[in-house]
Amino acid sequence: MNEKPLDKEIASIKAAMNSPDLCKGTASTYTRVSGYFRPVRDWCEGKAQEYRERKEYII
Repeated sequence: MNEKPLDKEIASIKAAMNSPDLCKGTASTYTRVSGYFRPVRDWCEGKAQEYRERKEYII
């Protein structure tokens, strides 16, 4: 088969996305506080608990 370079690149990316090694790291949660985004993991315990108790409204 005579694949074009772009098709090979797309196939390579799709294979990497389906790899079980893709999600080995940890994900961070960011939320907006006072007009800017901060990672939740950097918050003090009180603020982190407040965040867990928040209700999310979809408008």
